[in-house]
Amino acid sequence: MRTGDALPLAAVLDRLQRSHPGQVLEVELEREDSGWVYEIKLLQSGGTLLKLEVDARSGTVLRERRKSAERRREPGDERPRGADDDGKPEKPR
Repeated sequence: MRTGDALPLAAVLDRLQRSHPGQVLEVELEREDSGWVYEIKLLQSGGTLLKLEVDARSGTVLRERRKSAERRREPGDERPRGADDDGKPEKPR
């Protein structure tokens, strides 16, 4: 990574808190074909889990997925780990 390839994480999170408020649970910085991407998981009020993919250079939200509290895995749920809400495994990028 070179200088200018990614905004500082603190700046990205500050922007996100205004548009997507919530408690940060996890952050990853990954290299994609299009450039560096922050993958951020937030827990929002009401128990909604929000997964964001954010362009690290511009801070633009590229993808957003929500899982509400009632749709998350419960004990005894038969969906395999890593399955999305429809029960199918998440597709690799």
